[in-house]
Amino acid sequence: MKSQRALERYVESALGRRGWLPAVLLAALIYLPTLHYGFTYDDNKIIVRNPRIRHLDMPSLYLATSWWSQTGLTSEYRPLTMASFALNYAAGRLEPAGYHAVNIILHALNCALLWLLAARLFRDARLAAVAALLFAIHPIHVEVVAGVVGRAELLATAGFLLGLLAAHAAPAADGARRRWAWSLAVLPAAALSIFSKEHGVMLPAAIALLALAPPPDGAPGKAAPPARRLAALAPAMGAAAAVVILYFVARRAVTGAFLRSSPVSPLDNPLVLQHWPDRWLTALGVAARYGLGLVAPFNPSPDYSYQAITPVTDASDPIWIPGAALFAAVLAVALFARRRPALRFAAGLLLVTFAVASNLLVTIGTIMGERLLYLPSAGFCLGTAALALGECLATPGGRAIPPAPARRRWGAWALAAWGLLLLGQHARYLPVWRNDTSLFTYTVARVPRSARAHFNRAYLLDREGQPAKALAELREGYQIYPDDDAFVQMGVELARLGRDAEARDIFERALAVNEKHPQLNRAMADLLTRGGEPARAEAILRRAVALDPESPAARFNLGAWLAGRGRWAESLPQLEPLLAVPGAAELPDLADLRRLVEEGRRHAAAPPPDPNR
Repeated sequence: MKSQRALERYVESALGRRGWLPAVLLAALIYLPTLHYGFTYDDNKIIVRNPRIRHLDMPSLYLATSWWSQTGLTSEYRPLTMASFALNYAAGRLEPAGYHAVNIILHALNCALLWLLAARLFRDARLAAVAALLFAIHPIHVEVVAGVVGRAELLATAGFLLGLLAAHAAPAADGARRRWAWSLAVLPAAALSIFSKEHGVMLPAAIALLALAPPPDGAPGKAAPPARRLAALAPAMGAAAAVVILYFVARRAVTGAFLRSSPVSPLDNPLVLQHWPDRWLTALGVAARYGLGLVAPFNPSPDYSYQAITPVTDASDPIWIPGAALFAAVLAVALFARRRPALRFAAGLLLVTFAVASNLLVTIGTIMGERLLYLPSAGFCLGTAALALGECLATPGGRAIPPAPARRRWGAWALAAWGLLLLGQHARYLPVWRNDTSLFTYTVARVPRSARAHFNRAYLLDREGQPAKALAELREGYQIYPDDDAFVQMGVELARLGRDAEARDIFERALAVNEKHPQLNRAMADLLTRGGEPARAEAILRRAVALDPESPAARFNLGAWLAGRGRWAESLPQLEPLLAVPGAAELPDLADLRRLVEEGRRHAAAPPPDPNR
């Protein structure tokens, strides 16, 4: 018995000093295979084909531009994440291993920060260690860590947890100067979180939740009610709120709107097709899916777009009920579990951090994404550890009653079994993210009703030079959702297969709807030129420029076509100005633009032929 108590004391002491180490090591170990993975999915747009990150000495390119477009025509604004990609590019160009290594390090860092936060808040070494371990291995994080653009979630979570740590330390600091110093330390942490991803705007509300946790040792009013603790946290909350305001001001300056400057695509978030009552009911149904993904993440998907999730069209549809019940249960714990501070704080943290992603407050760019659970899962892992292991019960007199040893032993066995299941699922799902081929093949099999899944696989097949298979995938997806870009791409594939009459029919039908579509105009011009109608091809390209003279893509299409005909004197005035136009960085043919301009300049500098020779 004495030896057992001595062992328990040793374990407790070790976890108190180095309890973060197992989680950090395990997090790094299970994601080491990603060092051999390539870029996948949105990585190609944000990193591989993004010239903005290739100029570290020109910060305006990545700090003063929106997430998807340099010209600021989309709503997402994540400058610090983009800056991290610029640093990655400066260090290793487009070698994927360096980008994946940074993601692994950030995930391991977040595990350590969660451990530190739990240990500081509840002074329970085992609880903190287990919460960090669960966070390290949970397979819901695979998309975030293995997909390089998940860096936004990783950085936002690091800043969020750092902000909570600084805010928690402020009330217990000796003297007003140190309390203000800790409160002001929230500023850079909040900036890291919010300017990495917009979900960090919930940090002020999360700081308020610290009033539900036991006050730190040495804090004034240790037995004070939460209202007085909240007042002590007010400077830290104010610092975080100031960064939120600054973020929205910067976002408005860059994107043109405080919230959204472009409409949400129904393909990505079909909730925009519903009226508000049904939209909320569908969002509640999605919340139930999120809850299942946290508890039993054994059927993950990289895609939940149009038709992947059946919308709720009537309150009699019971799909929304589990989600509503889940919200009510978590809210009840956050409000009324006064004797279980860790569980109460965890429930509040889960609710607050999930609020933006839930589509209940605002309609975001996607109906569902497992990556959106990365930050909320910190609350879930902490709450799961508190439920399984028990925690010190708070009494009205401020005394803490430790959980029974038997309760902790049984809880530890249950967590160990569940943890092994999580590790097994992680090992099964991680290789899906090796490259686009494995990812899109898995996605089509996992969600065959998703139009986005078929479109993604079609574009991959197109890049691999398989137009017949790409056409079949495009048609499959188009039957689910009639997307304009996919329709044009069907014509492109038909042209590549030599079925020019069918391709021309598609292009002409598409032009009747949208004469400004750059890819459409270019494809139609190529088809007409090949068919012996260069005059009409030129007319289409010039009309596109006339309709949208500010479009770099329209001018590039005309300039490239003229260059292909050897008409350099006409081509160069169209192409050369594009090098100084911000939107030109979004051209898929930027390398071709530079090559054509250099060739045009050589032709312009060449002496005219001697007529006497």
